[in-house]
Amino acid sequence: MNKQKQRVAMVAGHICLDITPLFDAADTFSLADTIIPGNMVPLSGVSISAGGAVANVGLAMTKLGQRAILGGMAGRDYFGDLLRKVLLDQQADCTLVQREGVTTSFSIVLTKSGCDRAFLHASGANNSFCADDVDYGQLKSCDLFHFGYPPVMKNMYQDNGLSLTAIFERAKAAGVTTSLDMTMPNPNSEAGRADWKRILQSVLPHVDLFVPSYEEILFMLDRETYNQKRCDAGCADFIDCMDIDHLTAISATLKSWGARVVLIKCGAKGSFLSTSSKDSLRKMGRGVPENLDEWDNLVLFEESYSVPLVASATGAGDTFIAAFLSSLLSGCSAMVSHKNAAGAGAICVGTHDVACNIPSLEMLRAKTSSGWRKNRFAIENPHWTYDPLLSTWLGTNPS
Repeated sequence: MNKQKQRVAMVAGHICLDITPLFDAADTFSLADTIIPGNMVPLSGVSISAGGAVANVGLAMTKLGQRAILGGMAGRDYFGDLLRKVLLDQQADCTLVQREGVTTSFSIVLTKSGCDRAFLHASGANNSFCADDVDYGQLKSCDLFHFGYPPVMKNMYQDNGLSLTAIFERAKAAGVTTSLDMTMPNPNSEAGRADWKRILQSVLPHVDLFVPSYEEILFMLDRETYNQKRCDAGCADFIDCMDIDHLTAISATLKSWGARVVLIKCGAKGSFLSTSSKDSLRKMGRGVPENLDEWDNLVLFEESYSVPLVASATGAGDTFIAAFLSSLLSGCSAMVSHKNAAGAGAICVGTHDVACNIPSLEMLRAKTSSGWRKNRFAIENPHWTYDPLLSTWLGTNPS
């Protein structure tokens, strides 16, 4: 990895205060059987942390040893002051704007081992965030710009994503490598009814790295298939209905719209990576991979790493992204970056505090290279082969 000059990232978008009630470890009931009107539910404590893409990705990158500038918006209120304190306590390079007349965003995160999370969320100040709230002057000294969670930021999906596209146009004009992540919109909300296919067609020509989850991107691109798979999954995890052919086809579509690197998070099963040709990657901006031959036209599926106990999946996707971006900026190959990302995501699910157990990038790479056991995922498809030496599934690039 390059030790000469550290590259700099800016992380912008959604930020909030996460309030996570801690259920008694002896309580083995599901959330549905626990949260019942009229019941008093005993707790063992509470975790209060900074959440949202800005905090989750930015703080994890900082823990990994990558310089990351955090930019977001909060209210000038008690939660806003607390959010700023939490960020500063984590040694964040923070440019949090506190604005009068808006409330700080917060989430009450309900999570129990063995079942998916539920969120009670107030978007607050994030809804008023607009294209002019990015510090483009500071961005000129950065190498990479990451933006997260536009589906919970009203200005980002209204008018068919006009403000979101403007942000990425201006970021690319500043010469940086650009990265975009999503979050799952409530299907019955205004965000869920937005024309996400049209929004993505507008913004992806200005996005170098696109890093959604399988559920999110299927919802946005193919609602009919999404609804069918949601029905097939029933009470089970949506990712149990994942189709490897969908990943390949989706990545081809997203790259045809402009994305150069597509990284799709697939929950407990792992993650899918598809890259463009090195001629295309060469146009990524200042955060371009150091060795383009190691990123040229790849299709990989990385199985997830095994963890002894899943405490909470909150922030795992963002921590995954943080490790991938930090690895890229540090000169790692696509395969090593992918493995580091999988390792960081696994570490995250073992704790309620997203950033507290994240190691340095060197320690993370050592851990993922030490024979850490994986959750095996069999791909029965003639276009995929498993390489036991690389411990990675290798696919065929449709482009």
